[in-house]
Amino acid sequence: MLHLAIFYTLFSLTCCYALVRGGDPERLIAGIMILGVALTPIVVNPASRRFYGMEAGLLTLDILILLAFVAIALRANRFWPMGIVVFHSMSVVGHLLKLGDPRLIRTAYLVMLALWIYPQMLLLVLGTWRHRARWIATGADRSWSTSSRPSAAARLPSGPNG
Repeated sequence: MLHLAIFYTLFSLTCCYALVRGGDPERLIAGIMILGVALTPIVVNPASRRFYGMEAGLLTLDILILLAFVAIALRANRFWPMGIVVFHSMSVVGHLLKLGDPRLIRTAYLVMLALWIYPQMLLLVLGTWRHRARWIATGADRSWSTSSRPSAAARLPSGPNG
């Protein structure tokens, strides 16, 4: 149970740091991570059957979380959320491996799902730290990309007839 105490301590510190010091992308990702950790005990199989077969409820939750992370990564004016997407994708791949080979050892399946939260937490801390450093250095740090909007030059008339 020591590993759970360590996990929840690190997780709480990471998410609190992102919620207090982060910009919108950091806060959203921390919120999604908190929601995922809170919902996991609800969607997994009962303890006597947990991780012996594919965890369909957990797979569904992981896919929804992955879609949310992708949406944030595509809009955020930061690079690090793409790493969150990659690491969370590995959890989804773990489910697919269990689906492909039901004989996959229970412990291996569990580790494939649980391992990837640690590099995600590290990226969230580093992303929050970088946001804070930019904010201190310049007094601002845009949270969202504007690349999907037409530029001001593109909206200007091209000649006398518009």
